[in-house]
Order: sequence, then C-alpha cells, then structure tokens
Amino acid sequence: MKFSIHHQLPVLPNQKQEERIRDTIEQIKAAEDLGFHAIWQAEGHFYPLHSIISAPLVYSSFVASQTSRIRIGTAAVSLPVHHPLSVLEEALTVDALSCGRLELGVGRGGVPFQFVGYGIPKDEIDDRYEESLSIIEHGWKNGFVQANGKHFKIPKVDIYPRPQQKSPPISVVVRSEPGIREAASQGWPAIISLMIHRMNGNLAEMADAYYKSFREVDKRKPHLSVVVPVFVGESSKGVRATIERSVYDIYRRNFGGIVNYAILEQTAAAWGNADTVLSNLKAVKDLTKAEEIVGWFNLGGLVGHRETLQSMQLFAHSVMGRLND
Repeated sequence: MKFSIHHQLPVLPNQKQEERIRDTIEQIKAAEDLGFHAIWQAEGHFYPLHSIISAPLVYSSFVASQTSRIRIGTAAVSLPVHHPLSVLEEALTVDALSCGRLELGVGRGGVPFQFVGYGIPKDEIDDRYEESLSIIEHGWKNGFVQANGKHFKIPKVDIYPRPQQKSPPISVVVRSEPGIREAASQGWPAIISLMIHRMNGNLAEMADAYYKSFREVDKRKPHLSVVVPVFVGESSKGVRATIERSVYDIYRRNFGGIVNYAILEQTAAAWGNADTVLSNLKAVKDLTKAEEIVGWFNLGGLVGHRETLQSMQLFAHSVMGRLND
C-alpha cells in the first residue's frame, strides 16, 4: 500500500494567504523526506474557505520546482470549467518539468457555484467532462488532437511538450456508484473519499462496484485510492483537542450542519494515537482493498503548521510500515 497526502488549502479570515501557501509547501517537502508517495491537491474557485488553488496545474509546476521525488497529483482538475487543450498542455508541461512525476486527477467538479461563475449550464457538465477526458487521453497518447464534438471543435494540432510518461497518468475522482463504474469501465484508477462514503456507509459497495466493472473490461490491475482524514498524536484526547475546531468548521462551511466528532472518529476518519489510526486504516484497507491511502492531515485548514508536521512524522514512523506488515 502507498501513502500520500491531500491538501485543499483554504484561507480563513484570520489567516494570511502567503503563510498558508508557505506552510503547505513545507509540508509537501516534509512528506517527500518522510517517504510519502504523492501529494494530491484540490481545485477550488471563488470561495477561499474551500481552497485558493484555482489553477492546480500551475500550482503543481511550483511544487515540481521544490521537490525531486514525490509524485504530484491533482484531485481534481474540474474538467467542465476548462478547455481540454489547456488542461492537456499544462499537464504535459508539469510532466516535463517534474521529470514524469505528474498524477492527473480529474473530475466533474462538485460545487454548483463554480459552474455558475464560468457560465456552464448544469445540463452540459457531463458532456463537457466526457469530451474533455477523451481529448486529453488521445492527445497524451498520440501527440496530436483533433475533435468535432458537441462542445469542442478542434482542427488537427500537434501537442507539446511530449510526455515523459507514455501512458497518461490519469485518475478519476468519483462520488457515486455510477461514477465509479464509469471510471472502471474506461480502465482508469479511481479516487474516493471516506468522508463521503464512510465505513458504515457505502464504502465497501463503492470498492466492489469499481473492481467488478474494471475486471469486466481490463486485465490490468485496478487501482483504487481512498482519501482519509488522518491525524496522529500521543492520545485520542490530545488529538481531539488539536483538531476538533477545524473539523467542525469545515463541516459548517461546506455542509451547513453540525456533526458528531465521535461518530466521525469511528466511521469517517483515522484520528488518535498510532494504534487507533492503524486500526481504522486497516478497516478501510479490508473494506476497499485500496492500493493507496491519501491522508488529509489538516482537515479544515485550522490545525497549526507545527502540529500538522508532527502528525505526519508520527504517521510515517509509527503507522506506515505496520500497515503494510
């Protein structure tokens, strides 16, 4: 099993943008030193309490300049709000600058006001996503693009730079069983979220749907990643004192409701001392047979930089190796 980290990068009213960016880059460098496999960065528009990274591939090019080994992922580029040629060219540029370390996570996007801002009607989202993904895949594999679709009509054009990775390193971020079946039917790696599906929800059903659909069409090994809120401390009580405000804040901002920390702790996260985190992640692994756990160490963005680094260090030293035993 591989272990990676996830960043959303919100900036709250009492925070400074430059400090949040600096701290996040330092955490990425630390993740590389600690042996994490990849960094996965979200995309957000028009709402800094969600994320200020509106151009994740531009951000990824800077991450490439600051690192040398860790893979650099987007989770995800919201394809319906972009022109596929721009996504393809930017992705290839990041792949070249990073010497083949790009992981291009894509998705439909899940925040309605982002589509409103770009003038994308709701009934065009699926078509734009599917057309864009097809164009990006073809261009990466063949070095040129030519399209005559409903939304994108492109004369034959050559694409540069040429890819470092011959196969397009595409993963699909999904939220539903139809979505994960579609990703599997096209042979793509998939990324799902424990926050959405939960251990006592449809997490196992999502994984089963993926593997069944994948094996029906592709003989390669399927690849499923699960994003898991993670925080490791000396005690569960200490962890709760450190992250509880941040946890409640993100649920209030994004979902408009009040949540029960104890229920989240048991069903939708891996928080606590090393043994507790290990136990919860083993449960996720058993339910999903995932190839990759993507740890979200600063859920909500209110956990201090020093505390986040300490948690990552504890995870790397006390959980990683034991989970693969």
